[in-house]
Order: sequence, then C-alpha cells, then structure tokens
Amino acid sequence: MVVADRVGALRAPRPVCVAVDGPDAAGKTTFAGVLGDALRERGRVVVPLAVDDHPRPEEVRHARGRDSPEGYYRDAVDQDALIAAVGAPTEPGTIVLCEGIFLLRPELLGMWDLTIHVTAPFETRLLRALARHVPQLGTPTEVEHLYRTRYEPGQDLYRAEAHP
Repeated sequence: MVVADRVGALRAPRPVCVAVDGPDAAGKTTFAGVLGDALRERGRVVVPLAVDDHPRPEEVRHARGRDSPEGYYRDAVDQDALIAAVGAPTEPGTIVLCEGIFLLRPELLGMWDLTIHVTAPFETRLLRALARHVPQLGTPTEVEHLYRTRYEPGQDLYRAEAHP
C-alpha cells in the first residue's frame, strides 16, 4: 500500500498525526482500518482515533435544529475533546490515525502531519448509509431525509470553507 509507505516514512520527535477525512459513509473508517493494519505490519505503533467518539451533547448538536446543516458542521463535534485525544499519546514515533468528518477545517489543520481525504459520490454514500444507519437514525425515509437536509448540506458548508 503506497499510502502506508508514505505514512510509515514520517518521523517526528513526537507522535505523527494523520487525518483520514471525508464525508459521511465515504469509506473513511474502512480506509483507516486497512491503513492502520498496514502500518502495524511495518512495525509502527498506531493509535486509532475516531471523530465519532467525540460528539457534543445532543442539546448542543441540535440547538440550531435537527435538520440544520450549520448545526452539523459547526456543532456536532467536540473540537476540544478531539484535540486533547490527538495530543494524548506522548511516545515519539507513534502514529495517531484519526478518522472522521471535518478534520481539515481551518482550526484543525495545524495538527496534522499528513491529511488524506476520502470521498465517494453522494448516491453511493446514501446507499451505504441506508444499509447501516437505519437502526440508529430511524426509518430509511428518515435517514435519507437527514442525509439530504443536514449531512450533505453540512458537507457543502465544510467544502466551501475548508476546501478539503
């Protein structure tokens, strides 16, 4: 895997921080898992992190409305908790492999030694979301509604601001 060779070659006197960014259901988690395994096979210590593990409380995430794209982009992730988690490993040479949404936003860019943006067409991502998110988000109709009114327009805001 060429990407693993490039990431594996990174050295720093602190942990190396890599962002695997992309829109919802684009394949970030799968890609980061394969990359992490390839790095471990090359003898690197990998600390996996997921943006999904750092949500803000529901009342904050939905303060602008459950369908709000602005609320999704600006309010979904606890940026302070994410920054603390990325900075927690202290062993030089460790690779912090963080995957999730909105990692290339301006206020986070200085954290990353390397960034990877994974994407897929919206309709492909929607089909993936329907296959896996119905139990958490409701009916197929509700999932599609959220993707069309909150998630994808939130990604549009992100793309306009961050240019990933």
